[in-house]
Amino acid sequence: MKASKPDGGRVITRARIVLVFMGDGWTDAGLPSRSDAEAMFRATLATPYMSYLAQYQGICKAEIVAVSNGPTSIGKIAPDPRQYIPTVQLISDKEITDALGVNIDAAPRPEGEQTLYMAIISSQTQPVLSEHTDAGGFHYFFAHNGRNYDFGVVLNFSGNTVENIWGDLASVFTHELVEACTDPDGASGYRLTPPPNAKNPGENELCDFAPKVQLRLPGLSRDVGLESYWSNLHDQWVVPTGYSVRAALGQQTPQAVYDVWSALGAVRVRAAVRARCT
Repeated sequence: MKASKPDGGRVITRARIVLVFMGDGWTDAGLPSRSDAEAMFRATLATPYMSYLAQYQGICKAEIVAVSNGPTSIGKIAPDPRQYIPTVQLISDKEITDALGVNIDAAPRPEGEQTLYMAIISSQTQPVLSEHTDAGGFHYFFAHNGRNYDFGVVLNFSGNTVENIWGDLASVFTHELVEACTDPDGASGYRLTPPPNAKNPGENELCDFAPKVQLRLPGLSRDVGLESYWSNLHDQWVVPTGYSVRAALGQQTPQAVYDVWSALGAVRVRAAVRARCT
C-alpha cells in the first residue's frame, strides 16, 4: 500500500485551526466538558503526532488559533436513517457550513492563512450526519463570500459513557485533521493504493480503516484515543510519539539518514527536525 497524489493536488502544510463548538451537549455538567475536549486537542497537537506528515510535501504541526461557540441548537429530531435506533439528531452539511459562515463573518481570519475550521458538535440525542450517515466526522471545503474554506466535523454524543468519549473524541479529531491536511478537497490529495477496504475503494485516505491507539498525554487525567495514519517511509500505520529524522528528511533508507546525521551532527539534525514542525 502506498500514499500518492496526482500532480497539482493540494495539501495544507501549516493548518491554523479554529475550533467552533456547536450543539446542546456542551454543558458545564457534561463530562467531558467543552474545556476537556479543548484540552484533549491541545495536548495532542503539543506532541510530535503530526511530525511524520513532513514526508508529504512538508506538512507541519498544526496550531489552534481560535476557539468559539457556535449554535447550541443544530439539526432536528428525526427517524434514524440507519435504522439502528428510533430517533436521532439529524444534522445537514448546510447547517454546519452556515454556522461556520457566521463565525467567519464575526471573526475573519487573515487572507492567505491556511485556516482549518473544526466544528465540534455534541448533542444530547445521538447525532447523525444526514449526508454521511455512518460517519463520526468528515472534512471538506465550502465557499463563503467568494473564498473557499476548509473544514472538518467531529461528532460527540454527550449521553455516551465518559470512557467512550475520552476514547473517541480525539481519535475522530486526529482522523479528520490528518485527512484534511493531506487531502483537503477529498479528491486530489494523498490517497492510498490499493485502498484498505476493497468493498469501498473511495475510503482510501490516510486514516481510513487505520487502527486507533490509546495513550495518556501530558496534562490529561485520562487516556485518549489517537488515530493512526499511513506512512510511506515506514510502510505501516503510525502514531508518532517522537521526532523522526528519517520522516522529516523524506529519506527512504536508514543509511541516507546516517550520512546526514554524521555530516551535520545529531543535535543540529534534531533541531532542524523540530524547526520544520513548530
